[in-house]
Amino acid sequence: MLSNLPRLSLLLALGIVGASCSIAQTLTGCWTNELGSTAHIKKVEDGTLRGFYSSAVSSAETPVEGELIGFQVDIEQPTFGFVVKWTSELVRGSVTVWTGQMFGNDALMTMWLLRSNSSVKNNWGATRTGMDVFRRCIEQCGSTDGDGSERKCDPSKEGS
Repeated sequence: MLSNLPRLSLLLALGIVGASCSIAQTLTGCWTNELGSTAHIKKVEDGTLRGFYSSAVSSAETPVEGELIGFQVDIEQPTFGFVVKWTSELVRGSVTVWTGQMFGNDALMTMWLLRSNSSVKNNWGATRTGMDVFRRCIEQCGSTDGDGSERKCDPSKEGS
């Protein structure tokens, strides 16, 4: 009986570690907000988020894209923050930051700040603020159709 005690202790310890790992949710995947903008997030092991973002709304009147990097705290209903450095020519020099929390497995409640490049004289109007709610998409962002074109996340096919 005593010879099984170390094995039982190891199994219990592994069970506890396994249970605690399953609590954390992940932001990895495709997300869309109420305006049809999409975030494709890939989670790196250390909690670093990387991906790309496509905004359906901009002063350019066409979708604009940018690189996404951020961090996720691996807890139940994780908190996170990410920055998008806009790479589209018409909004180059601007960055947007989002911070928020994941609720359930399919809702990201966020607040954001958009900073545009400006002169000191126009500094007062160079930062905008807002809120977004992102929903997980069923369709995978960044996947391609048969013709090689990129398929964007369809807001009408949100996760439940």
